[in-house]
Amino acid sequence: MGAKQANGWQVAWQKTSSDFTALPFQSDQLVQVIKVTPQLAGTALSLELSNRFGAYPVVFDHVWVARDAQFQRERVAVTQRGKQQVVLSPHTVSWLDEVTYPVTSGEPVYVQLVAMRAQTYVDYNFTILPDLTNAALARKVVVPPLSSRTGRKNWYCLTGLAVKGAPQATTIMGVGDSVIEVGTITDALTTRYMHRPVVVTNVATAGRQLLADALTIGKVPQTFGESLLHQLARFSAWPPVMWCSIGANDLMLQAIAGNPVPTSQALITGLKRVQVLAHQHATHLVMSTLPPFIIDRRRVSLPAQRQLWRIQSRVNEWVRSQPDIVDVFALLADPQTGRLRREYDLGDRLHPNKLAGKRVARAMLPVLDQFLSPRRN
Repeated sequence: MGAKQANGWQVAWQKTSSDFTALPFQSDQLVQVIKVTPQLAGTALSLELSNRFGAYPVVFDHVWVARDAQFQRERVAVTQRGKQQVVLSPHTVSWLDEVTYPVTSGEPVYVQLVAMRAQTYVDYNFTILPDLTNAALARKVVVPPLSSRTGRKNWYCLTGLAVKGAPQATTIMGVGDSVIEVGTITDALTTRYMHRPVVVTNVATAGRQLLADALTIGKVPQTFGESLLHQLARFSAWPPVMWCSIGANDLMLQAIAGNPVPTSQALITGLKRVQVLAHQHATHLVMSTLPPFIIDRRRVSLPAQRQLWRIQSRVNEWVRSQPDIVDVFALLADPQTGRLRREYDLGDRLHPNKLAGKRVARAMLPVLDQFLSPRRN
């Protein structure tokens, strides 16, 4: 993000890709339509495309922006160094050329990526709610329709939109695991802060752990990427405010894999390291308690599950003793069972739905508002 955080540019929408090199997507042709909703207004825009995890180039023959999903209103080409064809070199993230294209806070911009050649895509992204971000793809050169239904919608490579000419804004960056990445909470926060000099970004990854890098579970390599501590160690663009939800996967994934699970003290020590890193980079850190979770009995026995809950409880007790926290567990758990309440369940007994997102966002506002005076990111 650093290249677009100067000279009048600010990131107005961001969704960092996950590493899907273990489960690559291949297609002879590919057309993607991604709806993004910028949180800042500006007189020009630029797009960020990622091939961070790819071992081979990815080529898009056309990149377009428009005011509608059919690309009939104000369609404009986005180029790379003046050329229509966009080439993403392996292991790179690239900002495309500036386009004079007025952007309004809260009004969608539609992006179309067209590839007319066989290639592999591994920089993966998804959205659940279609309100602010939506996506569709087709394996042939047609414009795929966007669906208004709630559910996973996938796309590749598009990771950012920056605008030029906006007033200085404060970034709230969500890092950690799928509690953030599914977007139900960050979308609710974005809606609350829309039309204010605030940008909520989402760089979390489903399955990310605090302490350990990605596992191999059974025969399927998991594509969850490096640990949060490893990610933060190489972070180049620390935001003014960071919201962190992490730690549940360290328990669940290790238990499912049959590995020793970390102790509560190991997790607390890891969270303390996150605090130290944030302090060193003058970032205000907001931490979450570990959310309610349950693992299928066919994968983890009930005694083992109860041991995970005991560790979770001790970690959450420590988190509640810290400044600037949001108690996601208390907000979403059934007080009788400790499990995710049905009315807050996205459908998998783990992830927060839209109603849950709104509740957590409301609880976070007093914590976040104290940090949101405009300042340089």
